[in-house]
Amino acid sequence: MVKHLCAIPQPHRDLWNPDKCPVRLLPWLAWALGANYWNDAWSESRKRRYVKQALGSSRNLGVKKGVMQIVQALGGAVTVVEWFEKTPPGPPNTFEAYLDVGTVSPAAAAAAYSEMVNEIQRVKPVRAHFTPYQALQGEATRKLAGVGRVFVSARMKFTVQVSDA
Repeated sequence: MVKHLCAIPQPHRDLWNPDKCPVRLLPWLAWALGANYWNDAWSESRKRRYVKQALGSSRNLGVKKGVMQIVQALGGAVTVVEWFEKTPPGPPNTFEAYLDVGTVSPAAAAAAYSEMVNEIQRVKPVRAHFTPYQALQGEATRKLAGVGRVFVSARMKFTVQVSDA
């Protein structure tokens, strides 16, 4: 009898693991871990990354670390500058969030930026006000080419003489 019971698959352990949970159940796992936002259009890897960080970000609601975690879970990077870190200090209980959304397409960047701003609004301290900025990074290479030509230059002086002969 015990052998038969042990042969029954027990997927409940996998249901609580973001790496092994079936994709169709990830929204429920995210909800159970405290995530308040979900987007079905996300890729599977992004969904799993968001679920992994859901518990940590819900534990850090109202602190700078929570803001940074939620942006990372959404696939971006953020630099947070609080009011007392500025020179001269800004208004109390304010901060600036410089968001690097990490996408190439302008439409995708706008959607990611909007998602991140909404999530920062949710996890930031209630008394704090923030100003979001979209950080842009670019990389360019310039290829230089040169052409050389060997030539010799000589200056010649001509004198014209007119004869009346």
